[in-house]
Amino acid sequence: MAQAAISRADAEEAYNLGTLAIRLAGDECSGYVVTAGRDTGGERGDKGYRAVEGTARLDQVSDAPRTLPEEYLTPAGTDVSEAFLDWARPLIGGALPEYTTLG
Repeated sequence: MAQAAISRADAEEAYNLGTLAIRLAGDECSGYVVTAGRDTGGERGDKGYRAVEGTARLDQVSDAPRTLPEEYLTPAGTDVSEAFLDWARPLIGGALPEYTTLG
């Protein structure tokens, strides 16, 4: 999209994943991909966002497409649900933009 629209969480995650990729290359590791998981806060009840960097062997990464969980879509399937917005807000790091419909 655009550098001006990047969230702090996106910038930090990209930097950390790039750093991990450089370390792997420096260690002459081959056949791996860097991964990012989400620390959900567990028992802390933290609703913030924290990425957890890792690696996976390429031969263990699925090439099957991943779809959005049904609970993240409205019943009509044409918009995202409040559950998705709750999941996305910590990653975005602020209020979502307001959009209007033409009509």
